[in-house]
Amino acid sequence: YGDLSSKHGLLTGSESKHFVDATLPLHGAYSVLGRSIVIHEAAAPYARWACATIPNRLKVRFPAVGGAPAGSMSFYQATVDGDVTITSSLTSLEGTTAGNKWHVHRFPTDAAGGTGDGGCGGAVTAGHYNPT
Repeated sequence: YGDLSSKHGLLTGSESKHFVDATLPLHGAYSVLGRSIVIHEAAAPYARWACATIPNRLKVRFPAVGGAPAGSMSFYQATVDGDVTITSSLTSLEGTTAGNKWHVHRFPTDAAGGTGDGGCGGAVTAGHYNPT
């Protein structure tokens, strides 16, 4: 559920992308609202690089900090049982070949977003969000 790169591929380049996800609810008991999106570095050990909380307004913002990914992701679900459409508009990703993994994590980060282990580490965002 939470491992978006396994379902939709790696984030690459600095372009806008659209994804449709049938297992990422914005409503109900398994909602991802109030959790976090974490972008990992492209090279092993795939450290947590940037993160942002998924707010109720359904638009995640990654602030421009120290060369980390910047921009936004929007989430839209027309009906409670409908698929979720994700629109990504990010810059400063790590090129078009390696790509960056991206996941929903269990807990939110600081309201301003975060970078590295200080703002996105396991003590802050915990592990991947997998409700079942």
